[in-house]
Amino acid sequence: MGITVTKAKQAKPKLEKVEILNPEELTIEELADQYGSLESQVNALMKNPVFAQFDLVKKALAKRIDTEVEPQDSVEITGTQWLLDIGAAAKESRSIGDMNMTRKFMGEQAFMACAKITLKDAEAYLTPEQLSAVLEPNVGYTKRRKIVAKPLS
Repeated sequence: MGITVTKAKQAKPKLEKVEILNPEELTIEELADQYGSLESQVNALMKNPVFAQFDLVKKALAKRIDTEVEPQDSVEITGTQWLLDIGAAAKESRSIGDMNMTRKFMGEQAFMACAKITLKDAEAYLTPEQLSAVLEPNVGYTKRRKIVAKPLS
């Protein structure tokens, strides 16, 4: 569900001016310094109690909307200071309910070409010996890395 919040006739809060750097022009060491500095600032901001309060209000609002507004409806909720424009809920995705009938209709070869089994499902239904026989060996690395910023001083 999309929620758009608008407030009428009130000035926007002033944002602190931040110098925008082009990361492509920085050395990797300068990028490390920028990352660490920005991460510490973001973490400090996230500890502000307003974020915890906002999260509680957001969850309570979503719960009330789910129980009081039909999923297909778009509504506006007008408070004394704010207007919430609530969009319709997204439609749920469809899924195949009868795999055996799907396999019959598609034919064995086409079905096997399309079939996908997750690793979690394979681990649930196969023994360790069967798993080792069917799993492809690990062939490389992902691009995901954990980055931990530590101040030098």
